[in-house]
Amino acid sequence: MAYQKLQASSGLAVIPSDEVDIPNPAAEIRNASTTSAVAGKLVDSNADFVALGVKIGDIIYDTTNNIAAKVNKVDSDTELTVSIAIPSGANYTIYAQRDMPSNGCVLYIGGAGNVALRCASRSKIVIFKGLVAGQFVPVQTLRVNTSDTTATDIVALW
Repeated sequence: MAYQKLQASSGLAVIPSDEVDIPNPAAEIRNASTTSAVAGKLVDSNADFVALGVKIGDIIYDTTNNIAAKVNKVDSDTELTVSIAIPSGANYTIYAQRDMPSNGCVLYIGGAGNVALRCASRSKIVIFKGLVAGQFVPVQTLRVNTSDTTATDIVALW
């Protein structure tokens, strides 16, 4: 008889995005705060993005403003061009998406609603409707879309 394995060893609060996948938490490169704001950039004067090996396509989670972004260019040791600007004073984490991508996670739904997700097969977006608080979605998920998602407090589990 088959059973579901819901014994996670790692978790990450999901920031829904129509463009950015859920990062692999094991691929964390840097966890810090931005030091200034520049349009289309992430600026951290205390960083050394080149030495850290940040690459185009890596994922940034701004947990202060709930922004998920991608690195579009490594401009210098302290500045990245990103898909969505990260404001000054924001707490952020960069994940090495290119070197250690997520192969999918299951979701825990903290607040009831609908969830639009992209499965690990990279198929079309699937919308799960009427999910209840405390429910697990045991589907290997790469991304939770902002569009059509009304559930809140979603946690990715591996």
